[in-house]
Amino acid sequence: MNRSLFIFANLLVASGLCPGQTIDDFFDAISLQDIRLTMSDADWQNVHDHYTDKKKYYNCDFQWQGVVVPQAALHTRGSGSLNPIKPGLGIEFGANAAGQTFLGLQSLVLRNFVEDPSSMHEHLTMRTMARMGLPYLRTVFIRLFVNGVYVGLYQVSEPYDTRFLKTRFGEDIGFLFEGQGGGGYHFQYLGEDPSHYVDALFNPKTHKDDPQTQVLIDMIRTANQASDGGFVQAMSKYMDLGAFAAYVAAEIFLVETDGILSDSGMANFYLYRRAVDDHWFFLPWDKEMTFGPADWPIWKYTQDNVLLRRALQVPELRQRYLDTLHLAAEVTGGSNGWLAQEIERVYNQIRQAMLDDPSRVCIVDGAQAKCPAAMFEVAVQFLRDFARARADFVTQSLLDAGWTHAAGAPNLPAGAASNAASGIAFLSPGEQVAVQADLPLSTRTTASGWPLPEELRGVSVMVSGVKAPLISVSPTGALLQTPSQLPCGPSSLAVTVSGIASETIPVELRPANPGIFVAAHADGSVVNTASPATKGEIVVLWVTGLGAAESDDSSGQAAPAQRLVVMKNPVSAVVDGVPAGVQWAGLAPGFAALQVVILRLPDELTGGKAIVKLSMFGETGPGYALAVR
Repeated sequence: MNRSLFIFANLLVASGLCPGQTIDDFFDAISLQDIRLTMSDADWQNVHDHYTDKKKYYNCDFQWQGVVVPQAALHTRGSGSLNPIKPGLGIEFGANAAGQTFLGLQSLVLRNFVEDPSSMHEHLTMRTMARMGLPYLRTVFIRLFVNGVYVGLYQVSEPYDTRFLKTRFGEDIGFLFEGQGGGGYHFQYLGEDPSHYVDALFNPKTHKDDPQTQVLIDMIRTANQASDGGFVQAMSKYMDLGAFAAYVAAEIFLVETDGILSDSGMANFYLYRRAVDDHWFFLPWDKEMTFGPADWPIWKYTQDNVLLRRALQVPELRQRYLDTLHLAAEVTGGSNGWLAQEIERVYNQIRQAMLDDPSRVCIVDGAQAKCPAAMFEVAVQFLRDFARARADFVTQSLLDAGWTHAAGAPNLPAGAASNAASGIAFLSPGEQVAVQADLPLSTRTTASGWPLPEELRGVSVMVSGVKAPLISVSPTGALLQTPSQLPCGPSSLAVTVSGIASETIPVELRPANPGIFVAAHADGSVVNTASPATKGEIVVLWVTGLGAAESDDSSGQAAPAQRLVVMKNPVSAVVDGVPAGVQWAGLAPGFAALQVVILRLPDELTGGKAIVKLSMFGETGPGYALAVR
């Protein structure tokens, strides 16, 4: 460690606080949460009596684990799920008080499972996409109580809002559209009339007064009219076609019958145009119609969608589509795979709450009706059968399609690339990343100078098509720095060894992904059980994943030793849930892909171990156990 850095510990000003409970605590998939609403009995009755009036808002006080948001606004929502028995619901936290949020969330979506008697489809879909490194929404099951009465089991989904855009793309000024779905639309060019697209097919959620529809039209026209030979080059101005092919492949694996590919047209997606480079990204939404027949063909409807049909004519994109299907089969597994285990975990988590639900509704004989308990069990069994059979069916389909794994190519599992300190499988610009891969090397080789090399022992790693600076390579993988110039959003990673490339796997680039390597006292000695920290002490955290710095030097270069470079975005911290003062956060002088956070521990600590968590953009990293006395 560079000890000279520690002389600044007592000279810098404390800043930044973080609440004890975070958005991750709420979206804890292991827990069944309770949400309690307090509102007038008359309003709650009106919610049911006037369930089709989705623009009518009712005042309520919202409560979760002691966190109270007063005067929130409740409304009904949904289309095919609309019903008077168990309405689908939305909660807007700032409708009556501008700027009011719940753990940074502007709203919540409460799904009522009308179209999914298992109640699990969307949750399992989002969890699968997360494990694959694809865009996803966090979900959690909740028991809803209104005026103290249990009214049913719901699933809560996080919304697409400015907070989501900031935490996933590092910006909130881009153009977000909700796909309107159906109507036989498969990405055809419909002419230059803006009304054919907005609001008819794409409903703007940001920049509603000026959604810049012409840019959308230009992109769709290009997808339809670019020459075969110039298709990839022409569309690269607008989107990463590989990311699109991977997204659709995941939907096909999960048998999404009402998604990008369907007989009735594109449905249940959002489309985001990233401001930094005008690239468009598809984002998942409303996945209650996933998990159809396990023998659903991997080419089903792929020729109907103009964008996908043309992408699959390009050998590299066809390979990306097939590689992602293979990755999905590996992620989910078979009878004893992850998906089968997750189904059982969720079943045990929600079964009693579902049976106790006084207002279960599902489709019975083609119409909405009170849902018999037996339908829940039948639907769960269908999921079990899917988990047992789907991976094998898709794997055989891939072999039939001529898919092969190149001889000598590294095999990258799902989540192969992760924060080197925390193991969390996101990447952020400038982060130190560990890539798990079996490489044909006998020993570890570490880069010996600056700048870090982009190839080491014949190994290179591409992130979003850019070669990453390598810290070391070994028989078990590589350590690298994420290129700091890359924009955030859906991305990809591949490893090449002696000219042989691995499959390309999806990864997410987020603006921050804090992970803590080690904590040290102000004199540079490591904090451990033999030398614990004390309450009120200044400690130094050596971390990675804090994102952009105020003065970024080139990737692969050591941070300057002659001057301190602070992080571009604020860092906050809690220790055992108590806000801790961040004195300074910046690049570690003399190192690449490493940052330092100087922290004053709270005075309230007790002996033993304290859990330190760093937060950025309202998102909290995993806990680090700090020895204290």
